Amino acid sequence: MARLNKNQADLCDALNARRRADALAHGRPVKLIQPKTISSIVRGFHTQTRLIAEIAAVLGVPIEAILVSPEDLMRTERRRALAAEVTELVLRALDERSDGLAPAQSVSDAIKNLDLAVRARETPPQDVAVPRPPRKRSRFRRRRQK
Repeated sequence: MARLNKNQADLCDALNARRRADALAHGRPVKLIQPKTISSIVRGFHTQTRLIAEIAAVLGVPIEAILVSPEDLMRTERRRALAAEVTELVLRALDERSDGLAPAQSVSDAIKNLDLAVRARETPPQDVAVPRPPRKRSRFRRRRQK
């Protein structure tokens, strides 16, 4: 919506205008969308696919542009960056191999180094271990059945 220079209220007004026009054309009662509905969709809460398709039609974009999460796009970019970095590491390792080693040894060393580098990049940084608070027990304990 930011690329189209619209805010949530504008989108809500456009959707309601479209619904009013459809209701007049078909002689049905109008069910308007409230701004909080748009807000909840933007924040990622559950909604109907029909409503998302209606939003896509009002914005003039394909439905995939609305359904694809920005996090998924970032995940793809991270994969591409990782592939570029791995390629660079392999090429650098192959270029810097010593002349005294056989090519098979240097390639196997490069593959081992590459494997270690990929594993290091894929493992997320570990947070500092925070002790878990003790579990609250219910005042009412179940009686044991005899």
